Amino acid sequence: MRRIFIESLFTIVGMAITIPYMFHPTPYLMFLFVFVATPCFIVAIVMALVAIVRDLRTNKLI
Repeated sequence: MRRIFIESLFTIVGMAITIPYMFHPTPYLMFLFVFVATPCFIVAIVMALVAIVRDLRTNKLI
């Protein structure tokens, strides 16, 4: 269950901030987008890549 659960939570938080910002940009939403949503996406991508590499190494594919 842990495979992508945390990554998906980070992505959901990022999207929950990004979608309102796209349709109604305000200074508060811009602050949240820049300092919360973008790092959430970056953390989710890095964690997913680490999980993929770890899985490939355990299966001896790389």
